Amino acid sequence: MAQVFQGARASAQRIAGLAAALIVFAAPAASAQFTNGGFESGLTGWILDGYKTSVPFSTGLTTNTKHSGLQSMQLTRSDVVTYGSGYGTYLYQWVPSTTNTIFTLDYWVRGNGGPLTYFSAWISDGGSYWNPLTTVNGTINGWTEYTTTFTGLAGTTAVGFQSENDVEAYFLDDVTLTSQVVATPEPASMVLLGTGLLGVFGVARRRRKA
Repeated sequence: MAQVFQGARASAQRIAGLAAALIVFAAPAASAQFTNGGFESGLTGWILDGYKTSVPFSTGLTTNTKHSGLQSMQLTRSDVVTYGSGYGTYLYQWVPSTTNTIFTLDYWVRGNGGPLTYFSAWISDGGSYWNPLTTVNGTINGWTEYTTTFTGLAGTTAVGFQSENDVEAYFLDDVTLTSQVVATPEPASMVLLGTGLLGVFGVARRRRKA
């Protein structure tokens, strides 16, 4: 009986090795997607829309507070005279994407926003689809890190940030976006894995009957 289970165990280990190989194939190493996430090169790589340029609390790069490096990005509400109410300040980048792409977004924020203000990270297809990933309301005392994981869209995806409502500023710094394309294992490989597992249990049953 011990030999039966040892043989089944050895076969199972071989099948497990095959499964591990398929998983490794399906999850390649993550790659960086964002350009200039620390704003050390100004707004290089970023698109800024709807922002408020008048003082106090204008949108723009600042050296007054930063998480690391020389500067951070200060985001305030939009210019209501130009854009109307309900329009946010948007800061974003376009990145290549598929529905098999798993993204991890990490960033640092601080600010003294009022009770009605909010700061959010979001993704969009540039059309009708817009989805918030994380949302922060009110004051953020000190630099705080936020991390979120999400699945990409079909085609190029906009990943960015929004500040809206009160005039107080939020500060953004050290933004990173990494991605992994999770490939679907080929059908023949999955059939091989399933057949192998069935074979292991079949052999074990036959040996026990013997």
